[in-house]
Parts: sequence; structure tokens; C-alpha cells
Amino acid sequence: MKVSLLTIALLFVLGLKSYAQDDYIITAKGDSVPCKIKIPFGGGTATYFKKGMYEPKSMAYWEVKRYYIADKKQLFQSVVLKGTKNHYYMNLLENGKIKLFEVKDVDYSRRGPGMYDKHVTMVWFINAGVDTVQEIKTTMGFGAFQGREKRRDELSEMLKDNKELYDLYVTNEVNFKDLRKIIHSYNTGEPF
Repeated sequence: MKVSLLTIALLFVLGLKSYAQDDYIITAKGDSVPCKIKIPFGGGTATYFKKGMYEPKSMAYWEVKRYYIADKKQLFQSVVLKGTKNHYYMNLLENGKIKLFEVKDVDYSRRGPGMYDKHVTMVWFINAGVDTVQEIKTTMGFGAFQGREKRRDELSEMLKDNKELYDLYVTNEVNFKDLRKIIHSYNTGEPF
């Protein structure tokens, strides 16, 4: 009995320790700060709460450059959409010379009593500068921000120094999975 209580207590303490180190923010100064991050249901501004704070604080792009949500294994980065001055936090899928970001919008429409349809719109962006991004692929039937050919041309230009991946991208219709593989392969040097 003593051994099992000791084991349970040890697992509990280890569980608390890992929970306390899960989420974090990276400040504009580059400091990594452990905290608890909450995103409101239905969207809105994320907040964080760290030791010594009396209440949660809203994310502000001039203070928080990136934040990580451990239970979702997602890293969000503050970026500016090309052609605007607006800052957004976008999920960073691939990090390297070419960064790949994702924005997902989930919408529910009512079909009848107690019946709902779930619609997911996904838009992927690539870096077009240090903190600037441009749309590259979307699940919408049309590009939200620019035409399909212009989007293909932007990434083609970035891939030109890797002939194999460049040829693969410009000669094929690329889905989301393949696009991510191409960018991952470009950034890491791993084969496609």
C-alpha cells in the first residue's frame, strides 16, 4: 500500500511539473516565458497568465512575437499580411528559409433541429519578408487575396535554387499535403 501511494504521489508531482512548463510565449526581446495560454471559444484575442500576474493579459504583437500551445502542439507567430499593416498570429507549420503558416476558420451551420454541418476553411501563407506573409493555397474555390497563378509564381521564384523541387512544383497540381512536403524538403534537405 505504501509503495502504490508513493508511486501515485510521484506521478502526480511529475505531472504538475510537466503541466507548468507546457505553454510559453516568446517576447519581442526574445525571452522565453512559461505561462498558460487561453484562446476564447469562437475566436478572439488569446490571453496568457504567468507566475506573479493577478489576471490574464491579452496577446499584443509588440510584446509577444510567438506563443506555443502545448496541448495542440502549435506555434503561433505574429506576422503582417502582404499589402496591409495588420498583425495576425498564424500557426507556423514549417520553419526555415521558406516559412509556411496556416489559418483555419471553423464554421457551423444548422441543418435542422440538433443537426449541424461543420465547414472548415483553410488558408496557407508563405513568408514574403521578415514578418510579412502572402497567401499560397486555400480551400476556398478562389484565392482570397490574389489569383492562383500569381500565388504559384511567388513560390516558384523561391524554389528556383532547388531544381528538383522547382520542377515538381511547377509541373504538377499540388495539394496541401504535397505543398507541405515540398517546403519541408526545401528547408531540411530531406528527400521529397
